[in-house]
Amino acid sequence: MAAMTLTIVDASPLAAQPSGPATTGRGTTGERPNTQPHAVFVPGRGTVYVVREQAKDIRTLRQRCMDEEVAREAGAPSRLAMGAIDLKCSQR
Repeated sequence: MAAMTLTIVDASPLAAQPSGPATTGRGTTGERPNTQPHAVFVPGRGTVYVVREQAKDIRTLRQRCMDEEVAREAGAPSRLAMGAIDLKCSQR
């Protein structure tokens, strides 16, 4: 009988997975990798659901806020809108 080796990279809860396109930097988006879980049988542990590891978002809360608000303004906010965004996001 052949031996089986299993390496689980990341088994995150599905509720923590965001939907939609991934943000890959300052306002740019890319395709989100396949995050669908798949079941793997592990001897002695039973069925384990495995989800592919995703890149960690290292932006600060303020930068995330700025990126989201600029995106809401269709990527080109006016000076007035940028001032309002800066004020709103400065609280984070």
